[in-house]
Amino acid sequence: MKRLKFNSLISFLGVLIFLSAPTVIYSLYDIALVDNLSFLFIALAFYFILSERDGLFFIVMLIGILNKETILFTIPLFFLYKLEQANLKIALKKTFLILIPILIVFFVIRFHYGFTDYFSLNTINNILIYHLTANNMFKNPYLAFGTLWIMFFYGIKYIDNRFLKKSLYILPLIFLQILISTDIYRVLFIGFPIIIPVGLYIFKRNNIWINSILILFSSVMTIIYVSLIPLNGFLFGLLTLPLEIIILTALILATGSNKIIKNRC
Repeated sequence: MKRLKFNSLISFLGVLIFLSAPTVIYSLYDIALVDNLSFLFIALAFYFILSERDGLFFIVMLIGILNKETILFTIPLFFLYKLEQANLKIALKKTFLILIPILIVFFVIRFHYGFTDYFSLNTINNILIYHLTANNMFKNPYLAFGTLWIMFFYGIKYIDNRFLKKSLYILPLIFLQILISTDIYRVLFIGFPIIIPVGLYIFKRNNIWINSILILFSSVMTIIYVSLIPLNGFLFGLLTLPLEIIILTALILATGSNKIIKNRC
């Protein structure tokens, strides 16, 4: 976060938002999931792209592909960032030098353990039918980031960091995963290295009216989620509360005092 020109306080808030996200909390509960390890590799990949440590980026990619193929989403960002610093030929060369070995490892693993039908038209059709008919909280996209979604869309127009601007181009690729996944909130959260920092731009702006609207919205959503928890004791809806409470508290503090959370650009 500090490499993206956020001050220490906002950077710490970003870490709290990540740790309190429903996806992270649920992944700690369901130990069969490899999501948290994927988040680690994706975060490291973003960091090494930003810090221009190509060797370490390659190592992270090589290990990360053994965990989950979602690490491949960082390759387009690597290319776009290199393209800004060099011509097309050099950017392509550096990208393929990393991509080809990674793809070889990926296909060897898939060949050994078998290819899935994730990307078949039949799978996409079945998933779309599921999204339209199933009554399941796991398909709720709001769970991924809560009120931070609104903060993200507000912050897009204020991005002043070229790395974050480039990273926006890979979000559509991440969002397309909903075509092959039943747990929408989980696959959308892979965009956390982009959505969390952009959402935090609201604290750089610190517009009291926008903050007040978001405080109201976050408060309402918190009440709604608590009220929707079934009487049978199913508490999954509570997973969103830590995230909303942290966002709500930060917004209240920022609105109440510009000295508590402020921009030090």
